[in-house]
Amino acid sequence: MKLRKAFRPPAKQDLRHDVDAIHPGYGFLSERSDFAKACLDTGITYIGPSPEVMARIGDKVAARQAAIEAGVQVIPGTATPITNAEEATVAEAFRRAFSEAQAAFGDGSLFVEKFVGRPRHIEVQLLGTNSKISSIETVASNRSLPRTQLDCWIFDN
Repeated sequence: MKLRKAFRPPAKQDLRHDVDAIHPGYGFLSERSDFAKACLDTGITYIGPSPEVMARIGDKVAARQAAIEAGVQVIPGTATPITNAEEATVAEAFRRAFSEAQAAFGDGSLFVEKFVGRPRHIEVQLLGTNSKISSIETVASNRSLPRTQLDCWIFDN
């Protein structure tokens, strides 16, 4: 098996290389629902969540609501997005955050959470099928430090 880096959606030429599946690795491609959909549309198995799940989790407000609905304890904060500076009570920070969210995601929706000093970003990976979780990875990984290289690996036979 050979490994080669890919920084583009899969295309028909990938099929000529007998590509059966793509795992996006870590980084931006692993968070893009359009990349997962492009894999599936091309007939390549995408190793990761469905595009629909990725789209919902990529929307932080929807992800927070999904966590609440699933009974996951979340940091106390607003239940729905705030829409104006008066609700935020920190007008300048609100305007800056709204502007950044609008520019980056095309949606300025914000929600307010309780401040947590020295937070850690801990991830737990799940392995499953389309219908159920078949195994749970029990080792949590600390993602508090940013990765220096974001890449995707395509596994070729």
